Amino acid sequence: MKPDRYAAIILAAGRSSRLGWFKPLVSLGGETLVERAVSLFRAAGLSEILVVVGHRGRELRPVLRKAGVRIIENAGFQEGMLSSVSAGVRGLGSATAAFFVLPVDVPLVRNWTVRRLLAVHEERPGSIVHPCFCGRRGHPPLIPSDLVDAILGGPAAGGLRAVLVRHEERAVGVEVPDRNILFDVNSPAQCEELVHRFRRYAIPTRDECEVLLTSAYGVSEKAMSRSRLVERAARTLGQALCQAGERLDAGLISAGAMLHDIARGRQNDIGARILDEMGFSPVAGVVAAHTDMGVEESAPISEWEVVYIANKLVEGDRRVSLDRRSRSETERFAEDADALRDGGMGWQKAVAVKDRLERRLGRSLDAVLQEGELPDDAASIMGPRGSDI
Repeated sequence: MKPDRYAAIILAAGRSSRLGWFKPLVSLGGETLVERAVSLFRAAGLSEILVVVGHRGRELRPVLRKAGVRIIENAGFQEGMLSSVSAGVRGLGSATAAFFVLPVDVPLVRNWTVRRLLAVHEERPGSIVHPCFCGRRGHPPLIPSDLVDAILGGPAAGGLRAVLVRHEERAVGVEVPDRNILFDVNSPAQCEELVHRFRRYAIPTRDECEVLLTSAYGVSEKAMSRSRLVERAARTLGQALCQAGERLDAGLISAGAMLHDIARGRQNDIGARILDEMGFSPVAGVVAAHTDMGVEESAPISEWEVVYIANKLVEGDRRVSLDRRSRSETERFAEDADALRDGGMGWQKAVAVKDRLERRLGRSLDAVLQEGELPDDAASIMGPRGSDI
């Protein structure tokens, strides 16, 4: 892939009238939203980044000069978003193969999403590549440069979307594990949601995990069913432990349980490496610990232990006792001495984790699970640590 063949147009010319604050300069995690958009594309390797300004452009210019991007003035920004897109495409270099368009009020798109769209366009040059989440298109589309004239001659009504609809035969939808492609900030309530999502940014939601497994990694329905069963068991145990006074992150448990087998059949550290590269470092830690960490009796109970034991309590498409799972594994590897030896060490660890959790709960894990696993739509926050990473 050659990132220098691609460009990004960031739209920051509007009035932000519905929000009441000037969106490009809203601060999030030490960056303004416009700086965050620039960082997104720069991290993907793009050097040609254009920011279209209009309303309060004088305030934006010092920030953008410091960011080292090209500033495009749209004197007619009041005519609507397509006028800003048109101003941006006029500034594109002649060598640009395709360009992203991102409104500044869509601030949480993941870097992996941008890189995935670039990879698809390399495979299908000339296509309009749309990121999708659960079948819904979002931002930013990646548009081939031969559509510049169509954009410049497009009708004001309907904006960029209307222009792209006229070339729907060239559209390619790419499912990405990124719900934020559908999230923009236009109200104070959405600003509150923005802060919440930012705090949880490194932990994918259950829906994002589902898309990651099925669309990005082609996990079979059988494997997905098992992951869902492990996740339900892990959430149930996690909630019971929180009720017993432990401090655990429900979202981290859920994501770790869903993704613990993302690299099934490969080296143990591959799954953690994949998740870390995607920006899901806390989940990568759970997945890595799930296979490599030892049990420290004096340490607080951790999310990885909950995921680890939940996985051991699931066999195929059903939940089983630890003894039953151990017997099945012994029978399975009866003719493989090395596997039996390694398995024996693994089951010693499993028993240690099980005993530790049961002492904290005051009852057996089987009893906790038999009382009823949480439904799929149970609340994602279950402990005092729930809103922190």
